Amino acid sequence: QGGWRRIQTPEKYIGWINRSVQPMTESELDSYRRQPKIVITRLYTSSYEKANARSQQVSDLVTGNTLAVTGTKGKYYRVVYPDGRKAFVPKADAENEQDWFSHIQRTPEAVTRTALKFMGIPYVWGGTSAKGLDCSGFTKTVYLHHGIL
Repeated sequence: QGGWRRIQTPEKYIGWINRSVQPMTESELDSYRRQPKIVITRLYTSSYEKANARSQQVSDLVTGNTLAVTGTKGKYYRVVYPDGRKAFVPKADAENEQDWFSHIQRTPEAVTRTALKFMGIPYVWGGTSAKGLDCSGFTKTVYLHHGIL
């Protein structure tokens, strides 16, 4: 409808997204899932056109986002978005997904430390990121950071 596309999330929520978001076939999605990835570990960061934070921003990113990584350049990961855009992400703001998974702690203390990092994030109905959270989004996001889906 108009500039919108009706979608269903992995959690089975029905919603609308901007039509500019590119759909993928099952085989394209499967191929993307098999690529090595990085996980954003900072609450907020950006990706850039060049391996330089003063270059044009490609996108904003929040903790927990994952992107396919195609290499490195200096202090940056070279990444590709599902829609094909290419960018650079500061290494200080992300970690190789396999390395990240290898040291996830699932103790109550570790989960509590992660939860406290979200103090001060605005309440947003339906929010599931560092841009805004509601109660269930907060819980989901914190547990996701510990490999608990």
